[in-house]
Amino acid sequence: MMMNPSSKPRINGELIVKFKGQVVCALGKLKNINPGGSSFVMTLADGADVEVFSSEEIDQSTEGMIEVMGEVGGTGNQIQSHSHRAMGDVDFDMNLYNEAVKLSHQYPEYYKVGGPDGGDMQ
Repeated sequence: MMMNPSSKPRINGELIVKFKGQVVCALGKLKNINPGGSSFVMTLADGADVEVFSSEEIDQSTEGMIEVMGEVGGTGNQIQSHSHRAMGDVDFDMNLYNEAVKLSHQYPEYYKVGGPDGGDMQ
């Protein structure tokens, strides 16, 4: 399946290394915000931690679920954020989401990556 150049595949910790240098969508729980607020650590759906670097300072009071669109760094456990959205403490089944992410990569012919506008966050 050919991906639209503006599409952003959803990933978990197991899949992130396959997307080095590419823009992805990562959903997880905020673990901690590093001093200075220019980076934070989030725990992805499969329990893997990833460090996210942002040009925007992260509000120290941010907590809960966060979604990041960004480029996977060379180490495979870092993302340079293009945009992120904090969703707060919501009731969300991360195990079920992780299974959906894995299935979307196992059977890409059944899952469209990105929306009609490329799936960008507003």
